[in-house]
Amino acid sequence: MEQSNKISKVLVTGGTGQLGNELKKNKNNSNFDFFFPTSDDFNLGNLETIKECLDKGEYNLILNCAAYTNVDKSESDQRKAKLVNERGVELLAEETYKRKLGLIHASTDYVFGGIDNGPYYYNSNKSPLNYYGLTKSNGEDLALKNNNNCLIIRFASLFSEYGNNFVKTMVKAILNNNDLRVVSDQKISMSYAGDFSKNINYLIELYSKNKIHNILHFANKGHTDWFSVTKVIYDEIKTLSDQDIKCELIPIPLSEWSSEAERPLDSRLHVDYELLEENHIYLKSWEEAVRLVVKKVFPKILKERDNE
Repeated sequence: MEQSNKISKVLVTGGTGQLGNELKKNKNNSNFDFFFPTSDDFNLGNLETIKECLDKGEYNLILNCAAYTNVDKSESDQRKAKLVNERGVELLAEETYKRKLGLIHASTDYVFGGIDNGPYYYNSNKSPLNYYGLTKSNGEDLALKNNNNCLIIRFASLFSEYGNNFVKTMVKAILNNNDLRVVSDQKISMSYAGDFSKNINYLIELYSKNKIHNILHFANKGHTDWFSVTKVIYDEIKTLSDQDIKCELIPIPLSEWSSEAERPLDSRLHVDYELLEENHIYLKSWEEAVRLVVKKVFPKILKERDNE
């Protein structure tokens, strides 16, 4: 990557998503000034807004957390997925390059899974299994092609106290005493959005040093599967709740899970924790991060259930 200009002002797209909300929460603890345009002011699905938004501010870095992330709907609404995840990213890369702006682009482990087995390295051959993964893979290529000062950060099974994610969904289901059939043979990594926001100062500094490859994997320590994650959630709820939890967890193979989009059996990411820690970036184990999020969302979800 070319040497980037000194970074002070950072425009964050996708401010209402998990990454965006965590960055908003911690923005006052940052060394940088963060700006969060609304979806009306900046929308990867409305290409004109990209140029208009960049014209209005003197930013040094664009942190693109916006994407079309509904994996199943991407199969039926391929036009929208392609527009946001490919064409929007391509134009953003072109515009940031013209303006000599830095670009950090969020991507996904779903660019892998069709060939080989994980853990996948930053330079492993990509092989997406579904249309969402294909558009994100193509978006990566277009970003790197059109802005050679671009850093791709791949996340996996993103979760937090915000938005819709697996951890929150399971907390709700367990508190409703629903028996749960959970896939046990799908090998995954997990990324806690809160760890990303808390490390954003050092991540931007690492990016600005230009001493890393143009693709970085960001996931919590350890690999797991959905059933093991659900067991941790269940155990944590039992320690927090004064009520009897009557929920049976039933492991099933991925082949028995019905969905519109095919999921990879193994999309684990290899993360260079040595590199991260050399640059003061420390990540929790996935278990610790999951328990932390359960603690945060448990009171609110319990209150919502009791008020229904």
